[in-house]
Amino acid sequence: MMNRLELHRRAVELLGQEFVRHGFKVDAAEPETASQTFVVHKLTKHRVKVKSSRDFRYNYILKKHMKPHGSLIVGFVHFVTGEDPHLYLIRSTEWLTPSDLLRSRDYPGLASDPEYGLQLSRKNVPLLEQYSFDRIVSTLQ
Repeated sequence: MMNRLELHRRAVELLGQEFVRHGFKVDAAEPETASQTFVVHKLTKHRVKVKSSRDFRYNYILKKHMKPHGSLIVGFVHFVTGEDPHLYLIRSTEWLTPSDLLRSRDYPGLASDPEYGLQLSRKNVPLLEQYSFDRIVSTLQ
């Protein structure tokens, strides 16, 4: 079984391969993000912030590490035991309208840093399908 770092590296690899398969040029990971983010482009450049998870758990990105804007996408790879990996592309601006799936948490008065979350559960999987890689990649230039 892969550890978290190996899982993340595999997620970066899978997303990069899929972008190339769809005709995108993939630039190397940005050095300051230690392979957390890479750039893809055809006509327009998009930064892809990579997240991955094994099975069903809450995932988050600290708000100080993600400022939502039109060219920033979260590439999420969901590794479910016994299944092929599931790839998703979520525009960062989707977090500006929180839902059961996409959370925005500020924790006022607490020590925790504000975060954007992905509430991954069996109940929320149907909500995640709207962000399937193949559906979203076709909308990118």
